[in-house]
Amino acid sequence: AEKILPQVIPEKKLQEMLDAWKPSSPLEKRDKAIIELLYSSGLRASEITGLKPDDIDLKAGEVRVIGKGNKERVLPLGSRAIDAMENYLAVREDLKPRTDYIFINKNGTKLGRRGLWLIIKRRFERLALLFNVHPHTLRHSFATHLLNRGADLRSIQELLGHSSIGTTQVYTHLSGEELKRIYRRTHPRATTSPEKSPGKW
Repeated sequence: AEKILPQVIPEKKLQEMLDAWKPSSPLEKRDKAIIELLYSSGLRASEITGLKPDDIDLKAGEVRVIGKGNKERVLPLGSRAIDAMENYLAVREDLKPRTDYIFINKNGTKLGRRGLWLIIKRRFERLALLFNVHPHTLRHSFATHLLNRGADLRSIQELLGHSSIGTTQVYTHLSGEELKRIYRRTHPRATTSPEKSPGKW
């Protein structure tokens, strides 16, 4: 059976939205931290809702997660995600936390999967995309944008925590034109025209 290709947010639209978003309330700062973190690291929904203070080191720019199959991976964080996390953590106490999970709901308890989905859906409605955005959309966008900028599939596999590169290969279908461009730029015989030979073979 053919795999359904995942939807991806256009890079330019996502960048513009995040750059223009200046959160003011603690909940808005939480929401931006979630979205920046999902896009920066490609985390699964269960991985981001399960984060505790010991799992994240903003000074080192790293986040540690236990993924599928109980496998640990340490992921780098981009500067925008670090800034958003610092802004959220500075006001997290205002939400009166009753748990040590990093991301909490308005009642101060652990943010659940459904709550995460609603945050993502609500925040992306303003982009007026032709599809609904959910946490996994940001994971797909993370991988596809890396691939489009020249990252190799093996590195993306490691970042996503896939046990098989076959699972990661679904992202290549989303970037056919970009892969052609990389191929034309890098393969020695992709663009050179053959020498014209006089006469017939």
